[in-house]
Amino acid sequence: MKVVSDLIRPTLITAEEVQKVVGKLGNNDKSRISANIIVAEERFLHEMLGYELYEHLVDAKNTEVTSGNKESLKSAIRDEWEDDTLELSVGDIVNDESTLSAEEKKLWRTYLWQLAAECVMFVAYPDNYTDLTNQGVVHNAPKMDPLNGGGANTPGLGTLKFQMDKMLTGRVGPLLENMHKYLCRNKEHFPLYRKACDCDYMGKPYSGSGPVFFNIYDDQEAAPCCD
Repeated sequence: MKVVSDLIRPTLITAEEVQKVVGKLGNNDKSRISANIIVAEERFLHEMLGYELYEHLVDAKNTEVTSGNKESLKSAIRDEWEDDTLELSVGDIVNDESTLSAEEKKLWRTYLWQLAAECVMFVAYPDNYTDLTNQGVVHNAPKMDPLNGGGANTPGLGTLKFQMDKMLTGRVGPLLENMHKYLCRNKEHFPLYRKACDCDYMGKPYSGSGPVFFNIYDDQEAAPCCD
């Protein structure tokens, strides 16, 4: 998917890619997704992949538009989106998975695309719960009681916290752990991945009961073997 980035820096995922793989977005404004991509990647993916691999994948997936490649990139994007009005400017950044190597694309398609999208949505949930306006902090949508007239209603904080906990433990955590195992099995293709493979993705040694990936916020020191 070729996308002209509207962010202030190159990233692994785009809002369009988030929308493609994550359900329940409804008519969510794309800008509400875009605004959380950089934070999500810094919070989860930069740490998980490590600085070197993360930066390498970002560089590999993004191309800066120059006077030399502008016309070829514009033609390719117009063909993909079937829109002859799309324009590019020198300095634009085009995010495109086709520029990844075969092994990198397999990683992207198998784990990283879905994981990045889930991380973006996790960060976006509380950010989209309220808005900062000239009247102060307000609910993003008016609170409505469906028993009195119907319509959407704003969930309580307890519901929001439950949903985020389920996203973290049921979706983000397992994807992080499985991607870690995948990278460890394919170290020859990802030499920039430095995490110890005798530990889980959080740096805790594996035990007979298997890795624990639910307490991502625990302030615990990694075992010496996993430094």
